[in-house]
Amino acid sequence: MASSESSPLVGKRESAMRGGSIASSLVCLLGDERHGRVPTVTGEDRTLRMPSGAAIHARFWGIPSLPDGSAPRALVLLVHGYGHYMDGFFDRLASELCALGLACAGVDLPGHGLSDGDRGLVVPIVECAEAALRVRQEAYLDLPSGLPCIFYGESLGGAVATMAATLAPADCQALCLMWPLMGVPAPPNTVTHVFLSVLAALCPGLVVRAAVEAGDYSFADPKKREDTKTDPHRYAGGMRAGSAARMLAAGELMLAAAKSIRCPVFAVHSATDIITSAARSREWVRSLAVTDKQHVLVDAGAHNLWWEPSDLRSKLLATIGAWMRERADLARSAKPSERAAGLGNRKAVPAEEQEVSWPAGSGAFDPVEVAPKASAGGVPVAAPPAAVRRVGRPA
Repeated sequence: MASSESSPLVGKRESAMRGGSIASSLVCLLGDERHGRVPTVTGEDRTLRMPSGAAIHARFWGIPSLPDGSAPRALVLLVHGYGHYMDGFFDRLASELCALGLACAGVDLPGHGLSDGDRGLVVPIVECAEAALRVRQEAYLDLPSGLPCIFYGESLGGAVATMAATLAPADCQALCLMWPLMGVPAPPNTVTHVFLSVLAALCPGLVVRAAVEAGDYSFADPKKREDTKTDPHRYAGGMRAGSAARMLAAGELMLAAAKSIRCPVFAVHSATDIITSAARSREWVRSLAVTDKQHVLVDAGAHNLWWEPSDLRSKLLATIGAWMRERADLARSAKPSERAAGLGNRKAVPAEEQEVSWPAGSGAFDPVEVAPKASAGGVPVAAPPAAVRRVGRPA
């Protein structure tokens, strides 16, 4: 039986508690309100156990009730991309979603952040999806069983969220995919692909590509690019054989998964993304049998569009926030039989609106006030720490 472990948390984030720098701690406590954004919601961290005994780190926001004391209208299950984890950015995003009435739960995928596993080694996508579903299961211990759930995934997390939706279709009422991994812009030839698959089976942890500054391709914001180089919990080492093979295989897995998707889908991609393929994600959305689907293609931008100039970020947040709220309300008003059958055809998005283009962002970047979790002495933590919990929650 999977389990969770917890201990009290007294109004501070884990990074401040665990000996991080004074500057990082102040950022964690001050939040974003001085920049005109919503106050930061302190996340609740837990270490969960998979049936195998492996530990995964999870973070929860607005559970069981939102910061204003109201009940959430839906839960958003957050899944990060390759090399990342539930860092300060997700604190900000979750805080913004909580302000829209949406509680959030996030997972550090195996081999990432504070979860168990070899650093930077992507386990099979199905295992990643099972870890995400384990976090969802934990969240619903404190939420009504009928509360709608929206799966949200970025990059690799998009493939994971999609796989989770196929493994547990009744648990996913909507799917929001940000620059999802449905394929790569320049896939290797067949010989290289086969060789990599064999190597991954024999030596999955072997580094097959030297470390690159992925942040330079992922983020337009120079401040964020620098932050990724100093974050002790973000994996910035070389690409491992197992990771490369499994991420390349994700495209084929997602094509098969498309046949099983029965919920509304919203996807966003940059036309100039050189990490994941915008064309493949557009084709994937086209292939879905549901009528409630939309693909947004941004004319230009880096891989992760949250770190584009603030006008684009604001538009992105407003759009997905409204989309999530509307789909949550559709799910709440649906009959149990309708939810069981899937809600992907309950609303018909006009064909001309199923694929739209947005202009690239312009102007200044947002002031960045989100800090990564810091570890004592700046040393990365390879194993999950003791979980922490908010004051006022029964043990």
